[in-house]
This record gives sequence, C-alpha cells and structure tokens, in this order.
Amino acid sequence: MRPRLELVIMFDVTWLFIIPIIFLGWLISRYFVTRNMQQQEKQQQILKDIKYKQVLEKAKQAEREEKIYKASTGHIPSQLSLAKECEVTNPVAAIEWYEKAAAQDNEMAQYALARLYRRDP
Repeated sequence: MRPRLELVIMFDVTWLFIIPIIFLGWLISRYFVTRNMQQQEKQQQILKDIKYKQVLEKAKQAEREEKIYKASTGHIPSQLSLAKECEVTNPVAAIEWYEKAAAQDNEMAQYALARLYRRDP
C-alpha cells in the first residue's frame, strides 16, 4: 500500500509544479496577444490620422481654388479674403487683390490699400 501512496503524493507534487507553469505560459501568451492587438490598433489609428489629414488638405486646396476662381470673377469678399491672406507673405499679391476690390468701389479695400501704401517704403 505504501508504493501507491507515494505515487499519489508524487502525482500531486507534480501537479503543483505543472499548474503554475501552465498558468504562467497562458499569462505570457495573453500578454503578447494583447500587445500585438494594441500595436495593430495604434497603426490603424496612425493610418486613419494620415488619411484624415490628406482629406483635410484636399478640402483646403479645393476651397482655395474656389476662392481664387470667385475672386477672379469679381466676388469682393473672396478678393478681400485672398488679399488679407497675402498681406504678410506676399504684399504685392495683396495689393493686386485689394486693387481689384477697390476698383469696384469697396471701401475696405480702399482703406487697406492706403494702409499698405503707407507701410510700403
């Protein structure tokens, strides 16, 4: 009877080592699966952000082209808007847009021209 008891004790002791090892292996596998999923989600978010920025850039470009078209056909608010955008970076273009608006008797454009001419040496 004694050998049988030793076998049972050995069997129980063996499980005391095997169960934690199995549990540890499961935990490690879950860690790597979770980390991989997080990395994939992060990459997907980066791609979404890039696409969103591209869409915004296209929309800005289309809006600018529309504004230029309107301004060139005589739309005074578009001319004033383009002129204001150009004042710091390209004063010559700003003066051109203000002159087009001032030619249509727009007071804001006339005041802006006077201001730019005073500032210009």
